[in-house]
Amino acid sequence: FIDAAQSRFTAEDGVPRLTPKLREALDEVERLSADPRLVLKICLREGDVQFLHSHQTWHARSAFDDGGADGAGQQGQRHLLRLWLSPGCDAWELPHEYAARYGTVRVGAVRGGVRCP
Repeated sequence: FIDAAQSRFTAEDGVPRLTPKLREALDEVERLSADPRLVLKICLREGDVQFLHSHQTWHARSAFDDGGADGAGQQGQRHLLRLWLSPGCDAWELPHEYAARYGTVRVGAVRGGVRCP
């Protein structure tokens, strides 16, 4: 994603160039994320729920096949929902740069999500 943004867009488009040090850091993150010793693969089944904190967990999704072993299933059976939770006083204050996306970065504020009691 970052490589595509760096090659497709320019600073005039609002995408700043990465410094050599930042590029090196991202290359290292990519290298580490491909190391099978550091990867946790989870096979979700019907009815499973997975909770992730997107600001704390480096996560990705792999390919899927709804058709089963014989390929007889119908397309589009996977149904994923995203729920944004704002945990109130247990939340982290977000970096100031996130304010444009979330409206506020204050702890306890509803930041594009759902308020938990």
